[in-house]
Amino acid sequence: SHRFLALMLVGLTAASGLGANDVHGAPATSSTASAPPVFNYPTLYLDRTITTSPFIGAPTKRPGDVEGLAYDPARNSMWMADDSKHRLYEIGLVDGKLLTTIAQVDLSASLEFTPTTPGAPAPAGDLRSGDLEGLAYDAVNDMLYLFAGPCCPASPHLPTVFRLTRPAPLAAFAPETFQPLSNQLQDEFSGAGAVNGELWAGLGKTLLKYDYPTNTFSTEVPLQLKNNINGVGFSQDGADLWVTTSDDVLHRYDWPNATLRPNSTISMRTLGLGLYDTRAAEVVGDKVWLADGWDFYPQGTPQEFSLQEYSITQDKPAASFTMTPAGGGGAPFTAAFTDTTTMRPQKIQWNWGDGTPPEAPFQIPADDTAGYAAYYPSPPNTRAPVTHTFAHPGTFTVTLTATNLNGTSVATAQVVVTDRPSASFTVTPAQGVSPVVASFTDTTPFPSTILTRSWDFGDNSPTSSDLSPTHTYVNPGIYTATLTVSNSRGSSSTSRSITIQGPPSASFTADVTTGPAPLDVSFTDTSGGTPTPTSWAWDFGDDSPIVTDQNPAHLYAFPGVYNAKLTVSNGIAETNTVKVITVTGSFHGWGPIRLMDTRHSPTIDGNYSGEGPIGPGGSRSVSVVGRGGVPANNIGSVALNITAVGASSQTYLTVWPQGQIRPYASNLNVREGQTIANMVIVPVGSNGNVSIFNENGNVDVIVDLLGWFPTGPVFSGLTPARLMDTRMSPTVDGLYQNGGPIQGGGFKTVHVLGRGKVPKDAVGSLVLNVTVTNTTADSYLTVWPIGFTRPTASNLNWKAGDTVPNLVVVPVPDDGELALYNSAGSADVIVDVLGWFPKAPVFKGLLPVRAMDTRSGTQTIDGLFRGQGAIGARSHIDLKVTGRGISGGVSVPEGGVGAVALNVTAVNPTATSYLTVWQKGESQPTASNLNFVAGQTIANMVIVPVGPSGEISLYNDAGSVDLVVDILGWFPTTV
Repeated sequence: SHRFLALMLVGLTAASGLGANDVHGAPATSSTASAPPVFNYPTLYLDRTITTSPFIGAPTKRPGDVEGLAYDPARNSMWMADDSKHRLYEIGLVDGKLLTTIAQVDLSASLEFTPTTPGAPAPAGDLRSGDLEGLAYDAVNDMLYLFAGPCCPASPHLPTVFRLTRPAPLAAFAPETFQPLSNQLQDEFSGAGAVNGELWAGLGKTLLKYDYPTNTFSTEVPLQLKNNINGVGFSQDGADLWVTTSDDVLHRYDWPNATLRPNSTISMRTLGLGLYDTRAAEVVGDKVWLADGWDFYPQGTPQEFSLQEYSITQDKPAASFTMTPAGGGGAPFTAAFTDTTTMRPQKIQWNWGDGTPPEAPFQIPADDTAGYAAYYPSPPNTRAPVTHTFAHPGTFTVTLTATNLNGTSVATAQVVVTDRPSASFTVTPAQGVSPVVASFTDTTPFPSTILTRSWDFGDNSPTSSDLSPTHTYVNPGIYTATLTVSNSRGSSSTSRSITIQGPPSASFTADVTTGPAPLDVSFTDTSGGTPTPTSWAWDFGDDSPIVTDQNPAHLYAFPGVYNAKLTVSNGIAETNTVKVITVTGSFHGWGPIRLMDTRHSPTIDGNYSGEGPIGPGGSRSVSVVGRGGVPANNIGSVALNITAVGASSQTYLTVWPQGQIRPYASNLNVREGQTIANMVIVPVGSNGNVSIFNENGNVDVIVDLLGWFPTGPVFSGLTPARLMDTRMSPTVDGLYQNGGPIQGGGFKTVHVLGRGKVPKDAVGSLVLNVTVTNTTADSYLTVWPIGFTRPTASNLNWKAGDTVPNLVVVPVPDDGELALYNSAGSADVIVDVLGWFPKAPVFKGLLPVRAMDTRSGTQTIDGLFRGQGAIGARSHIDLKVTGRGISGGVSVPEGGVGAVALNVTAVNPTATSYLTVWQKGESQPTASNLNFVAGQTIANMVIVPVGPSGEISLYNDAGSVDLVVDILGWFPTTV
């Protein structure tokens, strides 16, 4: 017994021949009996394999060594006797799953006996099953029989026959009774079968007929065998007996006379089937099932054992062979030929086709086992090669002829023997539009003799050694592809030209890529390609018309960063390329820098300090160029924060370019004793100065610099002109005057284009000084372009009775109409224009976007920076201003922002204080942007630069104060 063996269950089907694929649950073979053919020279085909190591559906169960098989047609199942683990298993043939297990204890096993007293009755002892060897299903009586041989020398058991019956027609079998055999019958029973109600068991090389009711053996049928019986199976029509022996040979007999049919033995070891321990056999219809034991797989793996179904047919051989090296070579050429014929040939003969005599035929003896063991040694299943030398160049056909009793088949191969090769190849296509996938074919005569092959595709890509490679040409051009081949006689090369057309390679140069506005740039086309471009389209990136000249020039009037794009076409395709043109000139911002303080307080350079207040009707000039980082030349306008301190009476201040007529407009309205600030953007006058006028009383004035605009079309500063006054007061053209105050919850509109030297078009945003007076309630004012939803932010905030100005930067719609909304009470509104930004990308005006509100229960555009609580004395707060706020489809980007325009409102201050706004990361300036007293709500516009982090800082000097910050727009980074 082979107790280390185990079965495995795998479902396999095979289309033909000996190959098989692992497919669990293959359909069961029909059990209908059919008359098998008469086999002259049989061949075994593997149809299906069922894994049993482990069982399907029971992964923890594995057999040890299956030595008996019996088919149950009522349940379409197979019973297996496990000799090693002393168990019975039933598996379904449809899905291969384990159905029933009968353990050792369930068999009421055979009795132990004492071998020293032959013939004596068996004494009582441990009931244990012995060596399970054979299974037989009696279809006449619907019973299952199990033969158990002697076992275990230390504690031997009697040979025993078990009978299993079932309680219902479709139920599983269960042990019913058993019969111990006599002590003298110590030979090991191997294999069992039942036919026509008779029970037969194998003993050595003989079949014994056994009668269970009387527990006796009668008829003996000797079989002409070299080795002992392993497995027994009868065909269901009772005509055939199949026997496997311990040398792994399958024998087929006529039954009942037990005559072996001619040449009907099959050595399973020599057919490449991997069968090396066929311990059991059973017949189902016209199929033979075998229990496959050890076959070189590691112990315990699923491939170690299996249950396999075979078809047995009669076939002529399938001749085949291999040649090494394949194809041929240079003369003289020697090759090794290996016979790989299948289907059990009996005679093999080689014919070399070169005029030399054929090899003498190799005759395989009719004795299947001995013949195949000599010619097809196993394992592994390899055959010794035959070598032959072809002495002269030429093309020769090698023929292998294989013959058996069923017929003859022939296999051929061509051998090419050459001298030095003559390289040649074809390529398809040899031209085309990129990308081109070119297919190369080596047409060198006698290709099988080639030892080395190298393709150079001509485009600096890696070479290839393939016989027929494909290569993709991506870039247009004319390429030379070369094939070099060699054999033992030498080498040669040949080349072909390949033309790849496609999109041109677009490129150009610009004589200047950076400079101040207006910037004149000359562009030169440097494009190439196959073929070269025939048309050009230039998009200069500033909304100017497309230009089709090959080498144009273009004037960039406004500052900005532009993508100049050239698109070229050559009639096949078009491509484009982009170059960045940077036109400088935008707002240059700093933190507040003090230029003037009429009190005894320091300035940036000590000038304009301590000169005393400006008297009634008096003017004072202050130089702004060449100070605080402002250049001495090319300055168009400056952004200033003007603060009035300690006015002796109610008054107003007007700021304008020195040397021009003082305008009828105000920048700052001041009550007696009030300290108030407002931002001003004013053109620079003669000598780089601006002038400041005070209407009544005496007032100290502080001037802080916020930044400057260069000359040119960046910012057009205007002498202040009044566009609207709801009081009984004149405007620049008599329009929008005397209209009466704006009531709470109401709004008025004002047309701004084409008035006060504001152009009728090309205006992107307008800079206004907006003042409220005669206020009757605490309220706020919002300014926005008609056609957009009114923002929730504000531009001015006041207490009842206040007169408050503030600078406003607002986008202008194409129709030039702005709206002004008053939240509560009534208020007269005065609107003075100070200048305008063009539509070019020098200032991106937004509808006011709330970026911060420290009060509780408030909202910002994105929910950030809200409800932090008031800012305490001598402390600051940081605010992220880039990458936030969407209004009208325009946002403040994360990068490329040089400065932002903000409206900053102080709410609920607890003490007189001031606010300073500056770029985070820089030193805090000593100047201020907003001054206020306890309980005052006041706003001021601020233009402040931002750093790489996109953040600003806001400092409160005394008490505590809530802050509201609205974003009005942004300036691109200056270069």
